[in-house]
Amino acid sequence: MVCEYLLKECSEGRVLGPFPMAAFPSVQVSRFGVIPKSLGKWRLILDLSSPEGSSVNDGIDSDFCSMRYTSIDEAAKVIVMAGTGSYLAKVDIKQAYRMVPVHPEDRLLLGMAWEGGPCSLTLLYRSDSGRHRKFYGSG
Repeated sequence: MVCEYLLKECSEGRVLGPFPMAAFPSVQVSRFGVIPKSLGKWRLILDLSSPEGSSVNDGIDSDFCSMRYTSIDEAAKVIVMAGTGSYLAKVDIKQAYRMVPVHPEDRLLLGMAWEGGPCSLTLLYRSDSGRHRKFYGSG
């Protein structure tokens, strides 16, 4: 099942590889898993917090980049403050993280190994949108 999933990701251009380990001696290999979603689909989870002590996340200064989810209580306060007649919307973007481009120089930080050979995640749709051209410094 994992092989089928990875082959599909490769064929759709979201995962590069597989490559022989010697081709990328400096690749950061993180553990990964494939978990079930609804309707028989699967989701790839790349654990950027492993291996502990030398993970990708260990190299990120938490003062520079951190995230905190809003609690239900905080959301309720904002709704009350907005008052009667205001609207509330929930948005669920399908495959949201796959819309975030990864710079080619950073792909070596997103490695995973399966059956002896690493694969490098791209997590980038092949798009010519303006935001991708701007991200890559062209156009």
